[in-house]
Amino acid sequence: MPIFAKYPLLGALLLALCSCASTGKEENIRSEASILPKESPPTQSSARNVDKRTNKNQTDYCIQAKDILYIDVYNEPELSYEQEKQRSLRVSTDGKISFPLIGNIEVAGLTPYQLERKLEGLLGDGYLIDPHVSVIVGNYHGSVCVIGEVKSPGEIKLQDREITVVEAISMRGGFTDIASPNRTHIVRMENGVKKIIRIKANKIMKNKEEEDVVLKPDDTVVVPEAFF
Repeated sequence: MPIFAKYPLLGALLLALCSCASTGKEENIRSEASILPKESPPTQSSARNVDKRTNKNQTDYCIQAKDILYIDVYNEPELSYEQEKQRSLRVSTDGKISFPLIGNIEVAGLTPYQLERKLEGLLGDGYLIDPHVSVIVGNYHGSVCVIGEVKSPGEIKLQDREITVVEAISMRGGFTDIASPNRTHIVRMENGVKKIIRIKANKIMKNKEEEDVVLKPDDTVVVPEAFF
């Protein structure tokens, strides 16, 4: 005869103990799972910051007169000028834009990133709580000139995007046979002062730790003749 049949009270007691042990183990598993840290999704702000860091437009280009700007004020559609909605702001010839709530703002000479911070400060001063602003230059205006030992010297209009020194040289036909690429330089006027920026174009084209330079309106790229 089975022992549980002979001693029914003993069988019931053993079943009760097994049930309690199983329940306690499940509760411990649930408890441990509940204290595991939850990975929070990236916030809108952090995603925007990553985008800003990777967008060269934000740091290299200074806004000029007649540029077209797209300005997005987060969660404020009435204050936003977005390309998708065919709304934009053109910088006036004296370097200003007229923005809702704020009025006329001097923007010429600022990078898009600097203008974002400026607008956030102005909008946060009595109008919005913790505003987030994004600025994109839609159309670039002005021109640069490439002279010297290139196959087709001349002017390049800056429209829709910024260009670099090597791109500008390529657009004018590339170097001549007697050019000295590593003596290429940019002549740039900044605050009425002439500035010379020397470019080692051969190293840039060969990706040898030389960074290409973004041109600004009215820059002149000079490619000298090689010494023989």
